[in-house]
Amino acid sequence: MSHRNRILAAACALAAVLAIPVFGAASAPGQAQAEQVITVFGTRGQFTLPGAPTVGATFLAGGELADARKAPVGRAVSSCTLAEISTAVPPVLTAHCSTVFRLDGGDIHMSSLREYANGTFKNTTFAVTGGTGEYSAARGQTRAVLADSKAVVYRFDVTLTD
Repeated sequence: MSHRNRILAAACALAAVLAIPVFGAASAPGQAQAEQVITVFGTRGQFTLPGAPTVGATFLAGGELADARKAPVGRAVSSCTLAEISTAVPPVLTAHCSTVFRLDGGDIHMSSLREYANGTFKNTTFAVTGGTGEYSAARGQTRAVLADSKAVVYRFDVTLTD
C-alpha cells in the first residue's frame, strides 16, 4: 500500500470513528425527548350522527376550543366513519375519526378509534399525525376526557414530542 493510500485509509478510519458518537447520540433508544403539552377544552357544537346509524355511515363532530379560563383559542372538527355497532343496549358505536384542531399557530392533525355510547365518546387517546404552521412537524398523542357530560365538554391534553 502506497504512503498516499495509507494516509487516505487512516483519514477515513478516523472520520468513521469520530462519526460514531454523533450518530449514536442522535438515535439512542430511550433518550428523553422534549415535550410540549397544550391543554384545551372543546365544547361540542356540531354532531351529525344519524338517529339510526349503520356501519360505514359518516358523521361530523366539532366545536369551539377554549383554554382553562374559557377564552377562545380555536376550533375542532372531526370526520368519523362507523366501523362497528355492538349489540349492547344501548349500543356502543366504534368509529374511526380524523380530527383537526385549528389554533392560532396552525392546525394539529390527529387520528383515533372512538367508542360512542349515548352520544358521547369514552375517554381515549388520539395519535398526533402532523400539522401545519407551528405544528408542521407535530408528533405525539392527545388524551381526551369527558369533562362535562351535560354540556358535552371534553378536556384535551395534547402532548407533542420533538
